[in-house]
Amino acid sequence: MLYIYHYLIFIRRNIHYIFLFLFIVTIIVVPLFQKGTFIDGMLYKTVAFNKATTLNSFWQMSYTNTSMTNFCEQPPLYMYLLGVFYNFFGTYYLVDRFFTLLILIALYIFQGLIFKALNINVKTLKIFGIFLYATIPVFCWSVSNQVIEPLLCLFSVIQIFVFILFTKTLKYKYVAMFAFILLLEFLTKGFQSCFTIVFPITYYIFNKNKKGFLKFTISTSVIFILPLVYFLFMYKPAMQWYNCYFQSRLIQTFNDVGKTTNNNFDIIYSFITEPLIAICLVLLLVFYVKTSKHNFNINKHAFSSPLLITALAGSFPFALSKVQRNFYLLPAFVFLINFLLINYKEDIFLAFALLKQKYFKPLTSLAIIISVALAIYLVISSKSYKRDELLIKDVIQISNEINKDDTLGIPENLWNYFNLHSYLFIEKHISLAVGFKAYYLIDKTKNVAPNGDYVLVKDLNEFKLYKKIIN
Repeated sequence: MLYIYHYLIFIRRNIHYIFLFLFIVTIIVVPLFQKGTFIDGMLYKTVAFNKATTLNSFWQMSYTNTSMTNFCEQPPLYMYLLGVFYNFFGTYYLVDRFFTLLILIALYIFQGLIFKALNINVKTLKIFGIFLYATIPVFCWSVSNQVIEPLLCLFSVIQIFVFILFTKTLKYKYVAMFAFILLLEFLTKGFQSCFTIVFPITYYIFNKNKKGFLKFTISTSVIFILPLVYFLFMYKPAMQWYNCYFQSRLIQTFNDVGKTTNNNFDIIYSFITEPLIAICLVLLLVFYVKTSKHNFNINKHAFSSPLLITALAGSFPFALSKVQRNFYLLPAFVFLINFLLINYKEDIFLAFALLKQKYFKPLTSLAIIISVALAIYLVISSKSYKRDELLIKDVIQISNEINKDDTLGIPENLWNYFNLHSYLFIEKHISLAVGFKAYYLIDKTKNVAPNGDYVLVKDLNEFKLYKKIIN
């Protein structure tokens, strides 16, 4: 009984941390490990899977054996890293989930290192910071659907940390590290991800340090540009990849091919609305502390204005094209969250202290109720699908019928069904091709059955699978 009593006391004293842990697991981790992934995430995982199981190189990767055999829709770094992870730990479907989870854990660690470098109370802000990230819907969605942007978030956090260390020590190794990460960002998402260079530039402008500005920007530019010039203008495999990327991705994006909106400023609206909960939470704490009209002062800390301006720099350029998705904004949100945490750190500390002093019991009771509800939800939802349930079940049935490395024939209307491509290729290395093959798959609601040479072998949820009769 004494053991149980001490256990209950421990839970009561740490219920807020238990609540945060369950909240993060419920909002991010459980959806991450559920089956089904958004098309962009499936594309990248399939390319990485192909890299791990074939001889694809860093600069020349492929999607499947029949589709996008020269994949240049995105720079190769993310797919290459995930492919290496597959090589080490196998290609079981949970492996890529742990890869994304490690990115999230590393983000949490480096976020804490930022506060430590600034001599700020690490524990409070680190815990509250990860909570703020989790209140941004597109952040949670992006992690669970394994798009590229969470890796860019990690790079952005590391760059903030590295630059803070440089301002304290003026050691050139931090300049080299910042420039190297800038190069990694380019190799992950292209030039638009290199907006992070705005952070040190604006820092020196606001702090009127011309000597530091010149030293950092010139050194970073040299370290970043020299290898970039070599890759893009002198190294043939990289040149071939970039030419393909420029034609198939950049030009089409600026010509609004595949546009997702009719209004260029939708992305700016999303920049304001997606982190609205996080912004309101911080401002409510500030208002609670001051108990008067809040005077907005972005120069409260030397890094405040640079962080906020860099966040804007990471969002507004996307308005140049009508090909927009909210998860493109994730790296910008890293700078916005750090602006909120660093600029209002004293108010946040004081607010938590006052809330703990005045409302400890009701807040603890509320945390217990919510934690129990979250635990129940975890048990119920842990084995569910987040998307593509019927498709995944059909793919398993198809894979049981067809041999590994075979090509499955399909009608033309299924060719752009990329999740079908991805699930089949990852499940059993099966590729798709338009036309009649030994096996032929149709959409049961949109296509007619093939001629008399085929016999129906599988009547599935979304499809019908036919096999050619060999006379």
